[in-house]
Amino acid sequence: MGLCALNLTKGFEMKAILILALLCFSTQSFAYYVHHTTGDLVEPMDFTFTAVAQQITDPSSGLNLIALIDSGLTEDSNIRGLVAVGDQDLQIGGFHKWVPVPDLAGQPAMGLMTGFTYVSDRDFNELNVRLHPFISKQFSAQLGEFNSYLALPLGLRKYDGGSDVHVQLTIGNELETGHYRDVNFTGEIGLN
Repeated sequence: MGLCALNLTKGFEMKAILILALLCFSTQSFAYYVHHTTGDLVEPMDFTFTAVAQQITDPSSGLNLIALIDSGLTEDSNIRGLVAVGDQDLQIGGFHKWVPVPDLAGQPAMGLMTGFTYVSDRDFNELNVRLHPFISKQFSAQLGEFNSYLALPLGLRKYDGGSDVHVQLTIGNELETGHYRDVNFTGEIGLN
């Protein structure tokens, strides 16, 4: 699975676009399972919108367009809505992100995202209950401010004809350069 996203909350430049393009062409995973978040939180009563172009490479090629809306709930948690169309006919979901340990000078942020997704496709319907423990850490480089994350999405998947447990390792990065207000780029790779 390859994910490319434009998050309308930070900044970007041409080097970031090149890095993002490289991250978008990656290996197979559960194509529509998205973590796509760091330990950063949205202020209560505020929101961010993220548009994601998701390349599916296996078992067939395709593209999903995903909209993520994150809203601040409390000082240490957010809620997220997810809607996607494309190779999967429809995907909807809801999540709660809790970050009890913030990103401080010597420690990464640590959190947990829980929720569900429902997928309706030509050949199947699927319901997922999800649990995503994750860590993230911000660091500075010449290109800008990076916020890298590592997650272990776990889930119980019920689909037409059966059920299974899925485990995925997700690695991602968010880049803010500050050149353009309220725009940043992210890339994510999921491995089964």
